[in-house]
Amino acid sequence: MSLTDAEKTKLQQISSKKYKEQAIWFLNAYWAENGEAVAEKVWDVCNKFAEFDQENKAEGCSLDEMNIHRILEFYQSQQTIQQFRESLRSQQFEVKKLYALGVYLSWNYKLTLKKFVNAPQGAQSAEMAKAQEMVDQVGKLLEEANAKATEATKKDKELETALNALKKEETDFNNKTEELKQRIEKETGVVKKNRAQAELAQHLESDPLPLRKAKITCEAAKKKSEKARKEAEDAAEEMRKKMEEAEAYLNEQKAAASAGMGLMWWMQRELTEKKKYMPTRKGGVAKK
Repeated sequence: MSLTDAEKTKLQQISSKKYKEQAIWFLNAYWAENGEAVAEKVWDVCNKFAEFDQENKAEGCSLDEMNIHRILEFYQSQQTIQQFRESLRSQQFEVKKLYALGVYLSWNYKLTLKKFVNAPQGAQSAEMAKAQEMVDQVGKLLEEANAKATEATKKDKELETALNALKKEETDFNNKTEELKQRIEKETGVVKKNRAQAELAQHLESDPLPLRKAKITCEAAKKKSEKARKEAEDAAEEMRKKMEEAEAYLNEQKAAASAGMGLMWWMQRELTEKKKYMPTRKGGVAKK
């Protein structure tokens, strides 16, 4: 069944949305049929579209035929680009040079464009806006936490360098001490022995500049390392709490069924993806 003029206009509007928004629209439309089963694949295809979109990346909305062909090859599709075109023409879809993600997904999962366009999307309520804001906040906190963790690692390395420098200066000092002690033992003459003993005493009472500097540098590096590590730990803990809050809120909205299930799944999936970059002790999960 062909699209009406109004539906064609609506399809154009949907097709101008970002890849993520088109993917969510499709999942909402396809959820009752088999949406949950294909959701992870849709997530992957959405990211692949963004990867192949060299100019716009995730901000884009469509790919040209060459990149659609790459998509088909990547997923080892039995369909050809020609079959893709013919399928769209059979629905009286105007074949163009660019193809939106939503159009591709509808074709790939045999969902008619009419059903895709007219699928209910659920209430785009204030609750959903709040949920998305919470998900986005977790993302920002994750970036901050990772930045602080990187800084802490940098300070740890500086401390390690300072400790090595201090160890070298201490070794040099101790070697000099041992050298003077051996001289004292070897000397048989009273004058020379006394001179060596005096030199040893002076050495032991001295505060060599390189050693003193190494101690100061090491102490400063230790304080910076401890400070950076605490900031990283605090940032990770704040992120963990916000993650828990976001997940709890999403679960509440799922129970209330206040939005399309595709949208709900997508926000949860975004949180899961962020967990891959969190410390496991803070609720992170292993990357597969």
